[in-house]
This record gives sequence, structure tokens and C-alpha cells, in this order.
Amino acid sequence: GSFGAGKSYLISAMLNELAKKGYQSVIIFYPDFLRSLKENFNGDFEKALNNYNHALRIYKTYKESDKQICTYISMAKICISNEIYAQSIEYANKSLEVLSEIYGNDTLFHIPAYQVIGEAYYKLGKYDIAAGWIDKSISITKTTFGEYSYRLGGLYTDLAHIFSSLKNYKKALEYYIESNNIISSIYGEVHPSLVNNYLGLG
Repeated sequence: GSFGAGKSYLISAMLNELAKKGYQSVIIFYPDFLRSLKENFNGDFEKALNNYNHALRIYKTYKESDKQICTYISMAKICISNEIYAQSIEYANKSLEVLSEIYGNDTLFHIPAYQVIGEAYYKLGKYDIAAGWIDKSISITKTTFGEYSYRLGGLYTDLAHIFSSLKNYKKALEYYIESNNIISSIYGEVHPSLVNNYLGLG
């Protein structure tokens, strides 16, 4: 509908029920992001990017750096979904420029951009370059969370896909198994995150 209050009350009520069961939640109101997603789902790629660029101008004016970073990453992901990989890399690199100004280099905050760039290069068939970006993400994750973080499971799966595409099946097998070991030790043997691994092992 055209009124947000009703939906807001409904969402608040749902989150309140979750809170009673010990689940913590937060509502993030991000109208430009939602509007752009809607345009993208409707197939209007250019309009979606225009909405994001409008948001970026506002964030830059008010020096809201974190929102600039998130917006660039969102734009990069939209480009990937529309198979415009070079532009996706461009937007992800812009997010890295802002990130480096605030946090320095190779921090945990850089990983989403690294993953987007890695995916874009993977889609372009540049598997060695893609592997380099995922390796950087793995190195940061290990340093921050240790050898058995659940975050590593997904990154190892990404690397396994890359090595499989390079026809280095021995290396791919190692990473699929490593990913399985981490994910199953945390979530058990039956978890959606394991599906891609089992398909890859097949």
C-alpha cells in the first residue's frame, strides 16, 4: 500500500515476538536501496543504477562514507546480476577506495568488495585472478576469526568452484572437503550451505 505505518507496525510486532524467544533484530530503513532493488527486479537496470547514483550524491554531500561503501557494493552486485562484469569491478573498486580512506588496507570490511570482484572475474573466465581475490578474503578471515570460522566454509567453496573451472580437480576436491568439514562441524551434516559442496564433489 501507499502507507508505511501499517507495514512498520506489522514488522515491529513480528520482531517483538522474535525478541520474546531470544532473537535480536534490527530494522534498517533504506529507501533508495529498496527502490533500486524493485527497479532491478522489474528489469529496469538503468533506472536502478540511477536511483543508486542519486543516493550516492546525497551520501557524498553529507560525508556518510559507510553508506557510500554499501551503495557501491550494491551497484556492483546489480551489475553482476545483469552480466555487466567490468562495470561491477569498477563499482567494487570505488568501494575499496572509500574503505581504504577510513580503515586502511585488507581489513574485514574489505571482504564483501573482494568477493564481488572475485565473482566478476570468475564470470569473465579469469579464474586465476578470481582465486587471488578469494585468497585475500580467506587470509583476512583466518587472521580475524581463526581457522574454523563458518565464514571460511563459503570462501573455500568459492575456491573449489574456481579450481574446478581450472580443471585442477585435486585442488578443488581439497577445498570442497575443507569447506564441508568446517560447515558440518558448526551446523551439522544436514545444512543448505553443504548442497553446493556435495554437487561439486559429485
